[in-house]
Amino acid sequence: MSAINYTRTGQGEPVVLIHGLGHHGNAWGKVPAMLSEHCDVVVVDLPGHGGSSAPTAPHTYNLDSIADQLEELFDELEVDRPHVVGNSLGGFLALELARRAAVVSATAISPAGFGTQRELLGIAMPQLLALKLASMAPRRVLSAVSQRPGLRAVAFRALYSDPRRQTPEDAYKDSLNLRQSSGFWPLLIRASKTHVGRDIPTPVTIVWGTDDRLLIPRQADRAARALPSATVERWPGCGHVPMVDDPERVVRLIQRQVERASVAG
Repeated sequence: MSAINYTRTGQGEPVVLIHGLGHHGNAWGKVPAMLSEHCDVVVVDLPGHGGSSAPTAPHTYNLDSIADQLEELFDELEVDRPHVVGNSLGGFLALELARRAAVVSATAISPAGFGTQRELLGIAMPQLLALKLASMAPRRVLSAVSQRPGLRAVAFRALYSDPRRQTPEDAYKDSLNLRQSSGFWPLLIRASKTHVGRDIPTPVTIVWGTDDRLLIPRQADRAARALPSATVERWPGCGHVPMVDDPERVVRLIQRQVERASVAG
């Protein structure tokens, strides 16, 4: 049995949602409930995040192994080549699953794998480390920051175009999850070495928010060059996690990808 925790709702075409580093299934906000009106929606917690334990032998935190674990979960759920949607590190995993032809389509939102070492070490990693360290604050401090829109805007500006769109409850849950995520450190090291360097035959859509402060928007240009067959969209007004900035648009994107793949199939 897979150690990956998941929730499953709705009926229709299967869609698997994969969050990013230090996040959990809650990262998808309103998207699963909205999408489940039309699809069979599986929301996973990556190993060492949310309700998922650390991987046990023969599995590891290596990204190839995590992709293996996700494929095993597909088998357990009796889901044959689902649509997969990933954000950040989850976007990289979505592209890896597409490269393996393990999915019928992949949608990658601000995926890892297209940044230079200077961008990763000088921009992304300092912000991720700051978020991790801030999550270690006493619970009363985390609660106070979550409850005050101005403080929330400062604390989570790396992730969202407007962090005030995030609910106080979700902000607090996300901080506690980040504090407790045993997978953060091993995956941070591996995420810094990701690289997507060849085209993928499976239908792929890549989205980048123009306000992304973590994996900066020019990485979308590299994605377009590296994956010439992919559809690349740039979304004004969205940050690194558009599921909070514009959940309706994310749902429309996924539905469109599902429909395109159905017509192509």
